[in-house]
Amino acid sequence: MNFTIQAEINFHEQEKASVFLESDVSGDAERFAEITLASFYGVRMISNLGKSQVSDQIAAALQNSNALISSYLAVLDGVAPASGLRIIDYPGCPGRKRFCLKLHLWGSQAKFDVQQIGFGFLAKGIGYYGPASVLAVLARLCVKRRDERSFLSSLALSAQTCSLFHFQQRIALTSHAKLVFPVLLAGCKQYVPSIGLGT
Repeated sequence: MNFTIQAEINFHEQEKASVFLESDVSGDAERFAEITLASFYGVRMISNLGKSQVSDQIAAALQNSNALISSYLAVLDGVAPASGLRIIDYPGCPGRKRFCLKLHLWGSQAKFDVQQIGFGFLAKGIGYYGPASVLAVLARLCVKRRDERSFLSSLALSAQTCSLFHFQQRIALTSHAKLVFPVLLAGCKQYVPSIGLGT
């Protein structure tokens, strides 16, 4: 299976973000690509943050992904969020802080590029915006697939597996890319026969 998927996460205010997604596949292949992107990004962010309170916090949020997804869906149904990140439509201009993601997968190989824009040489603010950008991708996928319960279940299970690997101390700079495929096999078994994972 081959695909390319990219995302741009714009923070227009500290707790307001827009997320653009685009891929070159459709159907179940696109669903799988979206979960793959979210998984690669979650593992990469945890890896980049290293062993820290911030990486523990993002892993804890992913561990509780079912509650996160329920809260995002409640907002769509008109329930005002108590606090935290809000996903908005793109307002026509880029955010002050941006993350640009591009993932190309072919067979069992992958190339994943991440650009961080607006943080300066010292990456000021990355401890907040990095984890928030991971949650922004999850929230955007919930918006897009709000009526697809099987997709949301796979998304949640993949996020929980990312969290499990962190707390097992399996995520490191030298291992994070290899861990994504076990994450996907744990969370996306329903898509594997139809998309031909590994081919």
